[in-house]
Amino acid sequence: MQFFSFFNFMTLVHVLVIIGVSIRVIQVRLPVATSLAWLILVFLLPLVGAIAYLVLGEKRLGHKFAARSKTIKERFIENLARPASPLL
Repeated sequence: MQFFSFFNFMTLVHVLVIIGVSIRVIQVRLPVATSLAWLILVFLLPLVGAIAYLVLGEKRLGHKFAARSKTIKERFIENLARPASPLL
Protein backbone atom coordinates (compact mmCIF):
# COMPACT_ATOMS: atom_id res chain seq x y z
CA MET A 1 0.00 0.00 0.00
CA GLN A 2 1.36 3.34 -1.04
CA PHE A 3 1.33 6.04 1.66
CA PHE A 4 1.16 9.06 -0.64
CA SER A 5 -1.29 8.02 -3.33
CA PHE A 6 -2.76 10.07 -6.16
CA PHE A 7 -5.96 10.53 -4.15
CA ASN A 8 -4.03 11.98 -1.22
CA PHE A 9 -2.14 14.28 -3.57
CA MET A 10 -5.36 15.58 -5.19
CA THR A 11 -6.94 16.08 -1.76
CA LEU A 12 -3.94 18.13 -0.69
CA VAL A 13 -4.11 20.24 -3.88
CA HIS A 14 -7.86 20.69 -3.34
CA VAL A 15 -7.38 21.96 0.22
CA LEU A 16 -4.46 24.24 -0.69
CA VAL A 17 -6.36 25.80 -3.60
CA ILE A 18 -9.41 26.44 -1.41
CA ILE A 19 -7.32 27.99 1.36
CA GLY A 20 -5.19 30.12 -0.99
CA VAL A 21 -8.04 31.53 -3.06
CA SER A 22 -10.21 32.04 0.03
CA ILE A 23 -7.51 34.12 1.68
CA ARG A 24 -7.11 36.17 -1.50
CA VAL A 25 -10.86 36.79 -1.86
CA ILE A 26 -11.06 37.95 1.76
CA GLN A 27 -7.98 40.20 1.44
CA VAL A 28 -9.33 42.02 -1.62
CA ARG A 29 -12.39 43.16 0.40
CA LEU A 30 -15.02 42.80 -2.26
CA PRO A 31 -18.69 43.35 -1.38
CA VAL A 32 -20.03 40.56 0.84
CA ALA A 33 -22.30 39.02 -1.80
CA THR A 34 -19.49 38.97 -4.36
CA SER A 35 -17.02 37.43 -1.92
CA LEU A 36 -19.54 34.80 -0.89
CA ALA A 37 -20.27 33.90 -4.50
CA TRP A 38 -16.54 33.46 -5.27
CA LEU A 39 -16.02 31.40 -2.12
CA ILE A 40 -18.95 29.09 -2.95
CA LEU A 41 -17.61 28.62 -6.48
CA VAL A 42 -14.12 27.84 -5.17
CA PHE A 43 -15.44 25.40 -2.55
CA LEU A 44 -17.63 23.53 -5.03
CA LEU A 45 -15.26 23.56 -8.02
CA PRO A 46 -11.82 24.40 -6.63
CA LEU A 47 -9.65 24.30 -9.75
CA VAL A 48 -12.26 25.78 -12.10
CA GLY A 49 -13.28 28.35 -9.46
CA ALA A 50 -9.68 29.38 -8.78
CA ILE A 51 -8.93 29.83 -12.47
CA ALA A 52 -12.20 31.76 -12.99
CA TYR A 53 -11.38 34.02 -10.03
CA LEU A 54 -7.86 34.75 -11.25
CA VAL A 55 -9.14 35.53 -14.76
CA LEU A 56 -12.38 37.36 -13.95
CA GLY A 57 -12.26 38.34 -10.28
CA GLU A 58 -9.05 40.34 -10.09
CA LYS A 59 -9.07 43.89 -11.38
CA ARG A 60 -5.63 44.68 -12.71
CA LEU A 61 -5.13 48.04 -14.35
CA GLY A 62 -2.07 48.94 -16.33
CA HIS A 63 0.16 51.74 -15.08
CA LYS A 64 -0.82 54.08 -17.93
CA PHE A 65 -4.53 53.49 -17.41
CA ALA A 66 -4.24 53.98 -13.64
CA ALA A 67 -2.29 57.24 -14.07
CA ARG A 68 -4.76 58.53 -16.66
CA SER A 69 -7.70 57.67 -14.41
CA LYS A 70 -6.05 59.48 -11.51
CA THR A 71 -5.55 62.68 -13.52
CA ILE A 72 -9.13 62.59 -14.79
CA LYS A 73 -10.42 62.13 -11.24
CA GLU A 74 -8.29 65.05 -9.98
CA ARG A 75 -9.62 67.33 -12.75
CA PHE A 76 -13.17 66.27 -11.97
CA ILE A 77 -12.73 67.09 -8.27
CA GLU A 78 -11.19 70.48 -9.15
CA ASN A 79 -14.17 71.29 -11.37
CA LEU A 80 -16.58 70.35 -8.60
CA ALA A 81 -14.82 72.68 -6.17
CA ARG A 82 -14.99 75.61 -8.60
CA PRO A 83 -18.09 77.83 -8.23
CA ALA A 84 -20.62 77.47 -11.00
CA SER A 85 -20.88 80.32 -13.51
CA PRO A 86 -24.37 81.79 -13.95
CA LEU A 87 -26.21 80.93 -17.13
CA LEU A 88 -27.18 83.90 -19.33
